Amino acid sequence: CEGRGCGRDAVAKIEEVSGQVDRDHAGEEGKYEPATGGELLAMGDAVRTGAASSAGLRLRGGGRLVLEESTLLRFAKDGEGSAVELVMGEAEVEAEGTALSFRTGSAQAHLGKNDRVRLTTDRVSVKMTSLTGPIRVQTEGGGLVLKEGATMDLGAEGLVLGKGVVEVNTGEQGASPTEETAGVARLTVTAGQLEVRSAKEGPWVAVEEGETRGATPGTVLRVPKGAAASVARGGAMVSLEGPGQFQVGSPGDPIVRALSGKVVLVGSMGAASVTIPGGEVRADQGARGTIVVSARGTTVSVELGRAQVIHRGGEELVSVGEKAVVGSEGDLEEGTGQPGRSHFTAPVGESFTLHDPSPPSVVGFRLGALCERGGVVEVLRGRRVARRFGGTSVVRVPLPVGRTSYRVRCAGESGLSRTANQQGTVRVVRDSGMLALPRSAPTSDVEVDGRNYRVTYQNLLPGITVRWRDAPAATRYVIRITTAGGKKKTVEASGSTHTFGSGDLGDGTHILVYEALGNTKEQSRATRLAIVFDNAAPKARVTAPRTGSFRPGETVPLAGSALAGWDVSVGGTPLPLDRQGRFNHQGVVPPNQDGIAIRLAHRSRGVHYYLRKVGPR
Repeated sequence: CEGRGCGRDAVAKIEEVSGQVDRDHAGEEGKYEPATGGELLAMGDAVRTGAASSAGLRLRGGGRLVLEESTLLRFAKDGEGSAVELVMGEAEVEAEGTALSFRTGSAQAHLGKNDRVRLTTDRVSVKMTSLTGPIRVQTEGGGLVLKEGATMDLGAEGLVLGKGVVEVNTGEQGASPTEETAGVARLTVTAGQLEVRSAKEGPWVAVEEGETRGATPGTVLRVPKGAAASVARGGAMVSLEGPGQFQVGSPGDPIVRALSGKVVLVGSMGAASVTIPGGEVRADQGARGTIVVSARGTTVSVELGRAQVIHRGGEELVSVGEKAVVGSEGDLEEGTGQPGRSHFTAPVGESFTLHDPSPPSVVGFRLGALCERGGVVEVLRGRRVARRFGGTSVVRVPLPVGRTSYRVRCAGESGLSRTANQQGTVRVVRDSGMLALPRSAPTSDVEVDGRNYRVTYQNLLPGITVRWRDAPAATRYVIRITTAGGKKKTVEASGSTHTFGSGDLGDGTHILVYEALGNTKEQSRATRLAIVFDNAAPKARVTAPRTGSFRPGETVPLAGSALAGWDVSVGGTPLPLDRQGRFNHQGVVPPNQDGIAIRLAHRSRGVHYYLRKVGPR
């Protein structure tokens, strides 16, 4: 190996690519070139993935870095070593048997041999979520421990990739990371007056509006009707509204425990978690919404971002515009109804026909640049909203057989937009996509008897034989044709029967009049002929892969044939056709999807997806 990214300069290697993956080089930022796997990356190089695409990187010294769709990551350098800067999107870091250390600004996160974390960014700041826990993080203010599922803001300066495990600085007194974070929360009364009592069950103490004081773990807050207060710690902050009773949590645990009353997620810079009866709510950094606890249960509503609701039976992800209800015993009584995984993804606002051998189907609508802060997809029944699903980047919508109209409303600083930002229609048909495609033009007979005729075709315009059964004897016959728009032409006929070849009569409506010329001049009755493209006819035949024959993350054959004029692609990657209209390629099933869809697009016929689903797990 010679040149950039070789030898000791290499910090990572691109091992797996799915869909559109590009990379650039240090000093040539923005000049991207396709990555196919095997490329070495040096400091200053970047990798980006397109829509419905992903990439897997092997890090120097061990560990993996997986980039999800629409992600841009650059290997940078700061004063303390090499850095991984997440510019946009989402990625996961997997230690895979090798301890790793990441730094961003003054914060450094340490991963044990089997730890995994998720990194996401809204282009303003980066946040990290522990997928295994506990994850140790050292900051200038002391050490933190992230339990599994906990999220914290890591700032906007990116991450630094260290070598091996770096011991957390325990300070001069030798305190453990957990003990370092045992400081009090900041309590501020914003309306009215409330009462507090320490965990040791001392006397109730009144705290007036405008007063700020420390609240140690276990402190109980009694908030009457009309009163409100904020509780903040480590970048996380929530607002409490009465009437209700709350308890301050310990470091590493949710910031408060809501016994009753209303907790408002205020979009704090840190991830905020709240303990509820029978469960827990873990809100992402910047998330806004409400948590209302009553004797009947807890209702979690999200206005911006998303929150994970932990209940007795599992977890429920609540995104923009969605809500969930947890009963007083911790059972999920009402969920969002949004599936955890999609079969494939499509750009939001696109209208298409989906060919699925075994409906129903789950389509992941990519919000992309349209809704940078997330949004909702509303499924319509007439003008009424039948169902609503939210998300920050991809919204998963279950669709039955038939026609479904939907609209998109994006989230902004003041909440969801009042009007639709985009809308579309999806038609799901039960179709295996295995029917053979026609290779010759159809033919049809038309009598000029004054009736209306309708002839459909698939890929080749039909041949039309026109007959005038009661035509008089004549020395010459012509057919006068008037097309839509008033365009006229006359065709010489050899007799009372004339055949138009494929393409002689185009798509549209034609008025046909046969005329006999000679000693007498007679005409047939005007006959209307409509030549119409059959939109229900197959556009493609997909022979591979077979539904159920593959799993997420596997490489599969993509084979079949398509009619002339249709562009074929998978995940944004074109699938070229040979002269017979056939395609035979390979593709990778995205690891976060339960299927792969071959997309066909025609400039005037619309968009069709042919879906193949994974097998049972």
